[in-house]
Amino acid sequence: RPMPARRPVLTANSRLTPQRLLIQVIEARNVPMRDKSGRNGQDYYEDDNGRRRQDNNRRSNQRQDFEADDQELLNEMARTSKGGAADRFDFDEDIDLVGLRERSRVSPVIKISFRDHEAKTAPAEGTNARWKETITMPLEDLTSDLTPQRLLEMNDNIYVSLFDEVRIKQGNASRRGVSGRDAGEQEGMLEQRYLGQLSIPFSTVYKAGRVEGFFKVMTPDVTMGYAAKRGKKNSGYDSSSQGASRSAWAGIGGIPGFGGGNTPSGGGRPSSPRGGGDDGGGGGNAAFSTSAQELMIQGESATYLKVMCTLDPHLPAPNLDVDIVQADESGKLVRHARHWLAKMRGWHGDKDGFESREDRVFEAMVPNMHGEHVFLSRYLRPAGQAPPSDSLYRWEEGGAPKPPSGDASYGYRQDVAHCARFVSMIPFLDDFKAFKEYDMWCTSGQFLDILAGDWGEHAVLLWNYFQWLKVNGKWPGNRDDVVFYLVIGRAIPEGHSVYVLQYYPGDPRTAVFWNACTGHAYGAGDPRCPLQDVGCLVTPDNIYGNTQRDGRPQVLSQSGGLDVTDASRWQPFFNPKMSKDKRDAFRVGASIQEPVLDYLRPANDTTCEELQEQLEELIKTHLRGWREKLRQSRGAKTKFTEFMKIELRNRLAEVLEQLESNKVSSNPKPIDYSRIRQQTNDRELHAVTLNFPYTDTEAVLDKIKTVGAHECMHDDVQYLLAVHVAPYPCGIFSVWVYYGTALPIGR
Repeated sequence: RPMPARRPVLTANSRLTPQRLLIQVIEARNVPMRDKSGRNGQDYYEDDNGRRRQDNNRRSNQRQDFEADDQELLNEMARTSKGGAADRFDFDEDIDLVGLRERSRVSPVIKISFRDHEAKTAPAEGTNARWKETITMPLEDLTSDLTPQRLLEMNDNIYVSLFDEVRIKQGNASRRGVSGRDAGEQEGMLEQRYLGQLSIPFSTVYKAGRVEGFFKVMTPDVTMGYAAKRGKKNSGYDSSSQGASRSAWAGIGGIPGFGGGNTPSGGGRPSSPRGGGDDGGGGGNAAFSTSAQELMIQGESATYLKVMCTLDPHLPAPNLDVDIVQADESGKLVRHARHWLAKMRGWHGDKDGFESREDRVFEAMVPNMHGEHVFLSRYLRPAGQAPPSDSLYRWEEGGAPKPPSGDASYGYRQDVAHCARFVSMIPFLDDFKAFKEYDMWCTSGQFLDILAGDWGEHAVLLWNYFQWLKVNGKWPGNRDDVVFYLVIGRAIPEGHSVYVLQYYPGDPRTAVFWNACTGHAYGAGDPRCPLQDVGCLVTPDNIYGNTQRDGRPQVLSQSGGLDVTDASRWQPFFNPKMSKDKRDAFRVGASIQEPVLDYLRPANDTTCEELQEQLEELIKTHLRGWREKLRQSRGAKTKFTEFMKIELRNRLAEVLEQLESNKVSSNPKPIDYSRIRQQTNDRELHAVTLNFPYTDTEAVLDKIKTVGAHECMHDDVQYLLAVHVAPYPCGIFSVWVYYGTALPIGR
C-alpha cells in the first residue's frame, strides 16, 4: 500500500508570494463635523478680559445658515419620500433635523497608506459613520529574502488617515482650479480635509496575526472650520434651533473645556496623543488632570475608528519568548524566574485549572544593553528619580525660569503634567528597529543619552518620576497613599506594551493607566482604554502575574481585580510570606538606575529660532515640489498668504506657544483667534496644528504631507504656515506647525 503524500512544510518565505495585507474599515465615532457658524470655525472669541463674546452678525448669519440647511434637508426628504427617507436616515417617527444636519455636514473618508501603496474608502455620512469596507494591499515587494526576523524588524507603518470629503457644486467649480471648458465637464470637484490619523506597525500585525479594535484617532489640537463633540460634563442644551444641534459640539480651536487630540507620534509610536493630545480631538484647552472621572469625560469626546488588520494567508506567529541564557543575576534567581514564567504561561491557579491566555504577556527578567538579563524590578528605584528642575530653565541669575512654552507667568514646575509631557517628547524607537534584537531595556540615564526608546524605557522613566514626586510630597494633594505599578500587558495597536498604573488602594475606580509614550492617561473604567490586557504589575520589590481570565482594565477596576494581595487573582514572584533569610538567598541586587540623572540645559532662543526658520523654508520648498508634480502641465504657482506679514505671524506663533503651555496647565488659558480673523476676513481658512517631537526633517515632511493640503487645486489657493519650536532639556524639541489653506470667499 503506497504511503500518503506528505504535505510540504511552508516556511515564511514560501508563503510570502501570495501574501496580502487586509485592512477592514468598520466604523467611526465622534467624527468632527463642519462648522458653518464662521469662516474659520470659531463661534466665540475672548476679549481682553477673557470674557467669551459672540459676534451678533455671525449669530444672525449662523441662524440663516441653519434655516437654509433645514429647508434643503426637508426638500431632500420630500424628494425621497417614496423611497423611504425614514429608512434611509434610520428615523421612525419625527423628523430629527439635528441628526440630519450632522449627517449632511461631514462626509468621512478613510485613506490607507502602506509603503508605496495608497487606497481609500467610499465616503460615508455623519459623525458616527459606518463603512464595513475591506481594502487590500499587495505585498509583492516584500517577498525577497524575508525571514521572520526580518519581518519583525520592518519599520513600516500602516497609516489610517481620516478626511472629510467636500464636494464643490458645479457653479463653484472654479474654486477648485477648474475653469472654462473643464468646469463645464464636471459636476463638481472634491476636496479632502484632514481630520486626523492613526498608525499601526506592520510588525505588530505580523506578531499578533490580527489586530482589531477601536483605535483613538490623533486629531489636531486645532482644526479650523470644524466642530468636535464635547464630553458629557460640558454638554448643555440650548433652546434655539442651532443650540440644540451644537450644544454638545465645540468649535475645534478656542472653545474652553475641550481637549486637544494631536499626538507627537512618529515612527512606530502607538497611536493613542500625544497628535498633543490623543484626550480627545479638539481645541487644546482641556485642563490637565489625574482624575479617572475627568479622564473618562475627556475620552468620551475623542474620535475613534474601528479597524481590523490581518495578513492573508496567515503567517506562523513568531516565538517571542526568549530563554534566559546569560544573566546578571544569581543562579537561584534565574532558576526561579524560569519556573515562575513557565507556571504563568501554562496551567495553574484555581481548582479547575487556569489556562493562561495565549496572548497574555509575562515578564520576569529583561535584557540590558549588554544582553544580560536583569530582574525587572531592579529598573524601578524606590526613591524614584528627580525630573528636570527649574534651575535648568533659568538663563539669568536670580531670574524667573523660562519654561518650554515660553509662558513665564506659569513657570516651570516639577509636577505630574511636566513629567508626563517631558517623557512623551522623547522620540520613540522600537528595539526591533534600533538594535535588531527582540528586546533591550536601557536605564533612564542611558535612555536620555540615546534620546530614543520604546514602551519600556518611557514607562520606566515615568514611573521613577512619579515615585519621586510621591516621596518628595509633590504628588497632587500631597497624598502618600498612592501606589504606582509598572504594567506589562497587551495594547492596541502596538501589541506588547508597558504602561504605568496610578492606584489608590481600596478605591479601584480611581485607578489611572498612563501611556508614557504619548503622555495620555485613561481612567481604568474607560472601555476605550488602548490597554487590552494586564499581564503583570511590577514594583521595586516584586512582580505580580495576573491569573484572572479577563485582564481588561475596565473589568479589573470594577471587580476588585487590581488588589495584588488577593492570591486568587495574582501570582506573586516572591511569596509575601517568605522569610527574610529565604528572600536574601536569591541575592537580588539593588536598583540599577542612576541615583541622579544628568540633564543638559534646553537650547537657547537663537537655536530654536534657527530651527524654526529651517523647518519653515524646508516645508515651503517641498510644498512647491509636491504641487508641481500634481499639476505638471498647468504651471501652478504655490503662493503663501499675502497677509503673512509680521502681525499675523506673531498671532499664529502666540497660538502655538499657548497650545504648548496648555499641555501642562491645570487651568489652561482660552486662545484668542479674533485677531487672526480680523486679518483674514476675505479668506476661508482650513488649517490644522500638528505637534510632535523633533527627530529629523524627513519625519517633519512626512507629517506635513499627510495633511494633504498640497492637493488643493483651487487657482487662487494660498497657504498658511507657521512653525514654533519649544526646547526641553537633553536636546529635546517639541515642534508645532500651523498649516493649511486660505481660499477666497464667494468664488
